[in-house]
Amino acid sequence: SSLYYANSPTDTYGGVPYDSRFIPDDPYVSYSTFGSPELDFSIPRNINNEGWGISGDVEWQLSDNLVLRSISAYRKLESIFGYDQDGSPIDVSLAHYTIPYEQLTQELRLSGQALDELVEWTIGAFYFDSEGKVTGRNESSLSFLLNDPVETTSQSLFGQAIVSPTDNLNFTLGIRFTDDEKSYQFSRQAPTGGPAFIVGALDGVKGEYEGDRTDYRVAVDYRWTPNFMTYAQYSTGYKGGGVNPKPFYANQVVSFEPETLDAYEAGFKSSLLDGTLRLDVAAFLNKYEDIILINQNGIIGTDGVFTFPSAAPFNGGDADITGIEIEANWNPTDNFNISGTMGYIDFEYQTLADDAVVSGIEMDDVPPLTPELQASLGASYTVNLASGATITPRVDVKHTAEVYIDPANNASDDVVGFEFYRLPSYTVGNAHVKYTSADGNWDATLSVSNLTDEEYYTNGFAFLQAGTGTRIIAPPREWAFSIRRNF
Repeated sequence: SSLYYANSPTDTYGGVPYDSRFIPDDPYVSYSTFGSPELDFSIPRNINNEGWGISGDVEWQLSDNLVLRSISAYRKLESIFGYDQDGSPIDVSLAHYTIPYEQLTQELRLSGQALDELVEWTIGAFYFDSEGKVTGRNESSLSFLLNDPVETTSQSLFGQAIVSPTDNLNFTLGIRFTDDEKSYQFSRQAPTGGPAFIVGALDGVKGEYEGDRTDYRVAVDYRWTPNFMTYAQYSTGYKGGGVNPKPFYANQVVSFEPETLDAYEAGFKSSLLDGTLRLDVAAFLNKYEDIILINQNGIIGTDGVFTFPSAAPFNGGDADITGIEIEANWNPTDNFNISGTMGYIDFEYQTLADDAVVSGIEMDDVPPLTPELQASLGASYTVNLASGATITPRVDVKHTAEVYIDPANNASDDVVGFEFYRLPSYTVGNAHVKYTSADGNWDATLSVSNLTDEEYYTNGFAFLQAGTGTRIIAPPREWAFSIRRNF
């Protein structure tokens, strides 16, 4: 569900005052009608997802030191959904989409040992192919039908070797070459026929992306004792480039380059207090180049003209992320368990691209949905019954620091009058009680999520030129009961 905001009582839409009357008192209530009386158009209020898949994992022992493995998978999915974007009874933006999709993957790995087990090696190849469509109808200030085919292929070759000079020391070397191809063809027809108004210029336009990349990994680990191991590694990686899938104008059919990463990490893994406490700590530095962001505040298109609104992925600049992660699991007794995690990151832009500056991003901004701190704590206690069955109650608490939902963190302030893009921090608790039969074949669980009925938000979108926006609210307190049978 969602929460709707209006900019001021002076705004109108179709002659109707667009004011606070359209903001429900209850954030879990929406005034959406999912229809437009003027257009005699309405959309279903439900979401349907149907999917199936098949996979196979076959391994051949070719010799004592040689293994060939084949991993194959096919997936097919169809999603049907609609939305009334702003949560009001006015038809500001209605959409109904059907998205059929299928993908095929195939991986082959050949693994072996050499030099009297001094070296363990793996070489392989991976192939990915997917086809999908985005079809449906949009009704807003623009009205159009869409039927957009989307195709993606990715092929890669990889290899890895682990060299173990001693039982306690390992060196790992890896390399991977990947070649990507993506295409998105746009169809923008009017419901009455012919190219749609304004967006009709997109009809028949095809965006394409091609690129390849070689990545590496170098790591070393040393086990000082049976219960304490340290490691350090350097690796590279990337997030693939592509084509803007949501252009509002033809000049927004822009491609974007891959986001690349150089990652440095060091840490230790340990077992302490006679094996009752597991403590793992890692510190890292991630150096990003051409970081991919989503621009909602207008872009300079392929013809050099600034157009608004926008929802285009673009390369925003370079950034460094430093951080630390801690994970602990303690069993003070056989029946009592306490676990916890903590992650802290510090994000800093090093440079900003021209497109980032135009969209309002500043050097002290942070990317969307990137909390500085996340932490969790949980505890459970298992009660042994005389019958041999067990009852285990558990409570978990998770804290997430504030986040922003737009890379230009403060771009909404002057338009909607407050920090719309900032989602406050929240702490949420969950609990469950699990019964397990003596033979372990049956269990039943009663669980409650969002135990304190906390109101918090997970995402959002601002339609700035209308002075409106939608925040996505997390579910309220919910309970569930499940029974499982093991065979």
